[in-house]
Amino acid sequence: MDNDLVHYMLIYNYCDDMANKRIPLNKAHWTYQLKYRETGVLFEGGPFTDGTGAIFIVKHNKKDKTTHPEYIAKNDPFYLNNLITGYQIKEYNFTTLDMLKSKIANC
Repeated sequence: MDNDLVHYMLIYNYCDDMANKRIPLNKAHWTYQLKYRETGVLFEGGPFTDGTGAIFIVKHNKKDKTTHPEYIAKNDPFYLNNLITGYQIKEYNFTTLDMLKSKIANC
């Protein structure tokens, strides 16, 4: 595993009436996300079905501050326009299928 990669969950909290307030900013937000998805920095995520926020899996390269989840959140058009009222960042230990199998075999 690459020692320069750190995995995070980035959790957004949305403002009230997000469904309507987001409409004029959807294209800018999706375009912003697309650049991170195409490079593999954001590889899963989306809004909660109850409309209260969203969650994303972020692969942060320690050598590139623009891949840190705080940078991603604070530069999101939704955040810049006060549609994201807060966010949480949680680092986690990424485990591949092969890593899990190895753990089981070594028990």
